[in-house]
Amino acid sequence: MLAQNGAGDYLFAWQQVGAIHSRMKLANGSWGGASPAHPAPGDQEKPQIAYNPDDDEYLVVWQDYRNSADWNIYGQRVAADGSLLGTNLAINTTATTHQTTPHVAYGANEYLVVWHCSGTVFLDCCGRCPHRATFVCQSPARFW
Repeated sequence: MLAQNGAGDYLFAWQQVGAIHSRMKLANGSWGGASPAHPAPGDQEKPQIAYNPDDDEYLVVWQDYRNSADWNIYGQRVAADGSLLGTNLAINTTATTHQTTPHVAYGANEYLVVWHCSGTVFLDCCGRCPHRATFVCQSPARFW
C-alpha cells in the first residue's frame, strides 16, 4: 500500500512474515530507511495508509493478532519524514470476534477507518473516526 503527500513523497507499507513495515520514497528519488510500523508480538496483516495534509502525517492501519485470541484493528501515525509518531493506536479492540480487512481515508479534518467485523451470521462493516488531535476513538458503528 502507498500514499503520497503534497511534496511528492510516498510512504509504502507492506506485510512481511507477519509484520507491518514502512518506508519513504522521497520526491528527489532517494529512499528513507525501512522501519517496523508495529513493535508488537503476534501477526499483523493487511496494511492500509491515508495521508493527512492538515498535520502532514500518515496513518497506517492493519489487522492485528497480538492478543492471540481475536483479530483487532490497530494503527500507527507516521511523520512526513517516515519516523513513527507515538505508539500503536488501538482503533478497535473491544469486540470479542474477529475484526479484519481495515481501510482508512482522510478528509474534512478527520480520519475514517472501516473494517469487516464478525457478526452472528455474516460479516458486518464497522467503522470509527479517530480524532485527529487526540486519536481517541469513538465507539465503533455497524454500517451493515
